[in-house]
Amino acid sequence: VAAPVTSPPLPGWKRLLFGVVCLVGVPLLLLVVLEGGSSLLLLVADLYRTPPQLTERPHTQYDTLLGWVNRPDFYDHDLYAPGVYLRTNSQGFRNDHAITPRVPPGRARAICSGDSFTLGYGVDNDHTWCALLEHRIHGLETVNMGQGGYGADQAYLWYKRDAEHLDHHVQIFAVILEDFRRAARRSFQGFGKPVLRAVGDSLVVDNVPVPRWPYRMPRLAAYLAAKRPLLARLQIVQLEQGVWRRVTGSSVKAAEESDSAMWPVADRMFRDLARLNRSKHSTLVVVFLPIPVDWKDTGSDRLRRWLAEAAPRDGYLFVDLVEEFRRLPSDSLDRLFLESHPHSHHGVVGHEWIAAQLSRRLLEVPGVAAVLASDGLLWTSRPDERLSHRRIRMQREAIPRHRRVGIGFQ
Repeated sequence: VAAPVTSPPLPGWKRLLFGVVCLVGVPLLLLVVLEGGSSLLLLVADLYRTPPQLTERPHTQYDTLLGWVNRPDFYDHDLYAPGVYLRTNSQGFRNDHAITPRVPPGRARAICSGDSFTLGYGVDNDHTWCALLEHRIHGLETVNMGQGGYGADQAYLWYKRDAEHLDHHVQIFAVILEDFRRAARRSFQGFGKPVLRAVGDSLVVDNVPVPRWPYRMPRLAAYLAAKRPLLARLQIVQLEQGVWRRVTGSSVKAAEESDSAMWPVADRMFRDLARLNRSKHSTLVVVFLPIPVDWKDTGSDRLRRWLAEAAPRDGYLFVDLVEEFRRLPSDSLDRLFLESHPHSHHGVVGHEWIAAQLSRRLLEVPGVAAVLASDGLLWTSRPDERLSHRRIRMQREAIPRHRRVGIGFQ
């Protein structure tokens, strides 16, 4: 009978390694599998959920040049909340009446261009900062050409196509930082838009006609746009992005390069608007609106410096409300906005604050002051803000001459 074969005993270090693998490696592997499986299940669950419909969808329609515009004569009494309505006129502007090509006698007109912060997302027609200017400056008629999701390029193109023929005394072009970054993109939340490109001293419009398929299948387009960021939640994607940022510093560089590439387009855009306004004896006023993130974040500082330097050179006025906003006490900020969110829209109090700041600046625009003073008295809704015709003339004479010909202030 053959003797049984026995294996030699494992060396001590191998027994130790096997023990470590059993005690540490197996639980760690199980944890990795559970973590990965949980992330995958959560991802699938999120992909399964239908994203909410964009609030702008009911009152907008496809446009070959702009991507989307307001539907004419739209009315929804409860669009944002019970009793918080949105109405557009026959021209698609957020006004309760049609705007005539000529300004009514004895009145001045201001056109408000911008995105949803100008449209007045979340408040009714009467409480947008654009409409509130009418209550603060007697004799002023305002035209609300704000649109949700617009980049600065779309607001510019909409004015040129649908409002250039309207007589007016001032165009208020209100912006936030994101408006310029949107201008560099070919879509917004899945919906196509035009793109402006600087060629020499001119601007060329690309991506037109705007692709129509997202507007034929809006739910699919919104779904794809809403779900794309979910991929960034995968741990492997976050790891790869973190390593790449650490090695290249790409996130900071990308933002700086994007802003630098955008400025030539913005510069030509405002230069063209200033020229068009001068031809109509109007003044272009570019206003930088504050949002919650601007109170501490310095991301918009570089662009605001560019605008402040370009305004006197290119013949428009620049009003920087971010600096005014940063002077407010921190405990008053929540009252200005609808939500405690870095990019929240303004509430009624926020729109009133903007209108108060802008009304003071508009009274410094000679064309507006001259028309409103034609009957000998210019006033706002506050009795203590009445200005006699003589005081208006004194105020105008106190303004440097370069401002009186529409060359700008900060």
